[in-house]
Amino acid sequence: MGDGGETFGFLSIIEARKVAQERGLDIVEVAPEANPPVCKLMDMGKHKYKQKKRLQEQKRHQHTVELKEIWLRPRIDQHDLNVKLNKAKNFLKQGFRVAMTMRFRAREILHKEIGKNILEEVGETLKEFGKIDSEMKSEARKMQIIIAPNRVVKGGGNSPS
Repeated sequence: MGDGGETFGFLSIIEARKVAQERGLDIVEVAPEANPPVCKLMDMGKHKYKQKKRLQEQKRHQHTVELKEIWLRPRIDQHDLNVKLNKAKNFLKQGFRVAMTMRFRAREILHKEIGKNILEEVGETLKEFGKIDSEMKSEARKMQIIIAPNRVVKGGGNSPS
């Protein structure tokens, strides 16, 4: 097969090399398991260049979702919790995933149920802005839930809204 799509039929290796050399192209085997194997005449450097550019273009249009973390404490006041919830709502509206992390200090670790109740309340409050991506995880002195946005907003940068 030629670079322009024309077919040459059955050629010996010597004839194929001669045709490729005359045209300044490379012989590329496209179907080695076929009987006889199918080869194509193409400019391999140009092909690799186009493939690299296509991958770069795909990467440019790919949207990555960042994770924003908000820290809470078990003895948080209702007003402070509302401020943190508003911040989380804004992050979710912008398309970010939000990790709500409850940190325990000293003897607060003895009352994990208080932190668990607060995180459950947070999950219920943010339900309309996102869905819980990972259930509550507890490790050492931290307890965490991750909330993913319902929809991704294009260009979800740092624009104030």
